[in-house]
Amino acid sequence: MAAGPFVIQTVARAGERPRFRMPDFFYGGQALIEGVMMRGRTTVAMSVRPPSGEIVTLSEPLPEALVHGRWIKVPFVRGMFVLYETLVLGTRMLMRSAAIAAEGDDIEMRLGHEGESYAGIRKEDVHVGGRICLADACGPFGNPTSDSARTMVTTATTRALVVVFAPQSVGTRRLGDVLDATARRMKEFTGARETARLIAWDSPDST
Repeated sequence: MAAGPFVIQTVARAGERPRFRMPDFFYGGQALIEGVMMRGRTTVAMSVRPPSGEIVTLSEPLPEALVHGRWIKVPFVRGMFVLYETLVLGTRMLMRSAAIAAEGDDIEMRLGHEGESYAGIRKEDVHVGGRICLADACGPFGNPTSDSARTMVTTATTRALVVVFAPQSVGTRRLGDVLDATARRMKEFTGARETARLIAWDSPDST
């Protein structure tokens, strides 16, 4: 018998009045930008509709502590784990859905606006005001020194943009060698293949 996002099991013997047993686990989820996230016993998954109209589904295993940790059954401690799951996993999926929903928007390299920042990977916010950065419709997400938690590579990543920052004194041949080596490593460790390449630079007097 289906009842909302969970299933109630019917327990009865022949000739007896049906009795119902509540499930041991409740599935949950949250709304995302142009999509939805669902949390199962061992996996969290999301489905998002990008501007192309297709449905993109991504999933990743839950942290071991949220699945088999012995402390997860202790009432007060369990609440702390649930808070972590809500804030960290929920926010990360929300940011990822925003990136997918904004797919197709231009990515630009520019100077960060005053007060602009983004969440770094395992660090505090990275402030990019007056500094060179990459940005999309959702805001800045990277610079030559710090990557963004919103756009970081995970086990659910299916496409990646690799940007090499270099001074103008580095020639195109050297840049090509760096990109060739990067493409080989990506293929070796992930099976990914390069689909496009662009080498560009600003003129000395550009702003």
